[in-house]
Amino acid sequence: MYWTRSFVLQLTMFVLLLLMQFKLGIFNHVMSVFPRQTEYHQDSFDWNKPDQPQRMVNSESEFGPSQMAFHETLKARHAVIGPKIRAIAARYKNAVVIMLVNYSQLSLLFNFLCACDEKFLPCREMIFVFTLDSKSQKVVERQALHSYHYENTDLSEAPKTFGDEQYAKFVFWQIAVVYDVLHLGVDVLVQDNDIVWFSDPLPYFQKQSRAHLDMLFMSDGDSTTEQPIYANAGFIFNRNSERTRKFWTDAFLNGHREKKQQLIMKPLLIHHYFTRNLRLFILPDIFANGHRFRGAGRLSTATLTVAHMSWTTNLTQKIERFRKIRQWHEECVNHRL
Repeated sequence: MYWTRSFVLQLTMFVLLLLMQFKLGIFNHVMSVFPRQTEYHQDSFDWNKPDQPQRMVNSESEFGPSQMAFHETLKARHAVIGPKIRAIAARYKNAVVIMLVNYSQLSLLFNFLCACDEKFLPCREMIFVFTLDSKSQKVVERQALHSYHYENTDLSEAPKTFGDEQYAKFVFWQIAVVYDVLHLGVDVLVQDNDIVWFSDPLPYFQKQSRAHLDMLFMSDGDSTTEQPIYANAGFIFNRNSERTRKFWTDAFLNGHREKKQQLIMKPLLIHHYFTRNLRLFILPDIFANGHRFRGAGRLSTATLTVAHMSWTTNLTQKIERFRKIRQWHEECVNHRL
């Protein structure tokens, strides 16, 4: 009788163990289909990022002449721009919009402002403009915009095409300007000049449900060169977190290495995503990047927050695409110039 009871007990335990393993297998299958959510949430490009930061890896970078010269003037520069930028941020929940311009791009900057005026958006109060030549600085000052001219820069000519030698000269400054302003302790929306707003984008970024995100990018569409993240560098909201600052420090140190900003940023984004738990987010289609304005048809702007005329090779193409969506304000632009 004792051996019979013992056998039955062992058999029962064995069956229970099999059932538990079966249930665990079902659970694991379900979790593979519906991955558990961490506090960071899954990113819109559906990567399953690690719960904890992995081992820190030193990037191969150098503190070259450009970086050294930039840092030599940082303290004096921040004494000038710091109070102005912090004053703007104080009105917009610690956020500022920054734009980098040279003389050849002024028409795009002013088209952005004219589009804002048409929609009664207070863009003039929200932006701080950094200029790369003395000619553009004088024009921007006449418009009473908050601005600063980076000393010892005179990049007034336009690139002939995206990624050429003249364009390469801008790349360091496109990165350095974000690195610079993050030092002031504010959140930074950095955008190219070939952009128009249909509504204020800041409330989207500042919504509490998105407070855990570090960097938010426009989608770069079906560009095979930008996989696996598909992040466009022409419109980025940067929350002033330690993770964000570490990313831009690495980008700044590598800012002289490539002719295109995204060639520097893409490998660093992947690196920081996996090794430093940088929280990335690709914005939805209400933030429309240039790939959506290709072709003969006219994209409806009724639901858009921002339109970006990237995926073009020169100013003429940008103006043509703005005209397609009735957002090129020629008379207003000419008046400001």
